[in-house]
Amino acid sequence: MMPPSEFIDKLMTYLGRPYCVSLLNAAAIYGAAHQRSMRFAVMTSNPPPRGTIKGANRIDFIAKRAFSKGIPAVLMRRVKTQYGAMNVATPEFTALSLVQYVRVSGGLSHVLTVLAELVEACQWGQLPDLLMQSVPLSAFQRLGYMMDRLLGESAAADALHEQLTSRFPLRPVPLSPGEVCENCGRDEKWNVIMNAHPENDLDD
Repeated sequence: MMPPSEFIDKLMTYLGRPYCVSLLNAAAIYGAAHQRSMRFAVMTSNPPPRGTIKGANRIDFIAKRAFSKGIPAVLMRRVKTQYGAMNVATPEFTALSLVQYVRVSGGLSHVLTVLAELVEACQWGQLPDLLMQSVPLSAFQRLGYMMDRLLGESAAADALHEQLTSRFPLRPVPLSPGEVCENCGRDEKWNVIMNAHPENDLDD
């Protein structure tokens, strides 16, 4: 059975929909392949096509309102495949999307483990305005906290922090959305409420 990477471009062209391969599948392309995902994540515009199963692979479509007029070129790259090419989210957009869609991506610990390998491919020195407009500020804060406090990537985290604080005030956000925690600590730099303690599986 042909993998989705070999037909997704033709499928989305046929549907007339903008797209980019995202989440764990994009991370794997950049060398962060901690575990092979049986789900093939594709980001597109609203309304999302219905998810489909091809052989052993499931294609999941994640829709963003911000992409109603197309996905900005600065958020993706054209990557060659065996039989053609496909659109793939940039490393930075991939990292932020993993944090934004943490439940779809296997939970905080899994995302942290993937980020440990993905962060080397990211550049946080000058973020495109369209990236800032396409991802919630809370995802930037959570990602910065995870890189800084949990992965020890202080240089990358500081570059991201400078970008954020020069544009926005950082309001309090929980590290794990939707989880209630009384008397949780708060990281003052990132204004992240530490209501979860994810672990990097690569440290085992």
